[in-house]
Amino acid sequence: MLETERIMLRTFNIEDSNFLYELNNDKRVNKYLSYDSMSMEKCIDYINAWINNFGNKLLNVYNVVLKKTNESIGLIFLVRREEQQKIELGYRFLPDYWGNGYCSEAAEVLIKTFFNKSDEDKIYAETHYQNVNSISLLHKVGFNGVSQDVLDEGRLFILYKKDILD
Repeated sequence: MLETERIMLRTFNIEDSNFLYELNNDKRVNKYLSYDSMSMEKCIDYINAWINNFGNKLLNVYNVVLKKTNESIGLIFLVRREEQQKIELGYRFLPDYWGNGYCSEAAEVLIKTFFNKSDEDKIYAETHYQNVNSISLLHKVGFNGVSQDVLDEGRLFILYKKDILD
């Protein structure tokens, strides 16, 4: 588990399935994603896969929880994309918690912990080219844009270890 003053990042468990269902079925959250909704069964399948594939390793999908209320507000992950041989950062938060700095706080603690405990020297992130809030967040935590694929409507960002730990 990772922590900041306001939030903790912990691994998912089956009891989080209602939260994941709510998050994955909010049209505002999914506006720039490749799906519109997800069944409860699929949410449970994802959680089981995360538990079985990641355990308590640093590369994981984390439930972002408010310390004050123990309420789940988002998810954030660092995963290895084997097909592209890269580490990717991703995140989703419930709209009620947008604009409060929780996502950047979660990203910063996860990225710094990862770089301090890993030999990897870069992390990638992808976002829709019109998702200005996500682009702004990536810049805030140190990412730089490296390419744009208009056909895929995506932008690729990269963060180097030296830019965070120097």
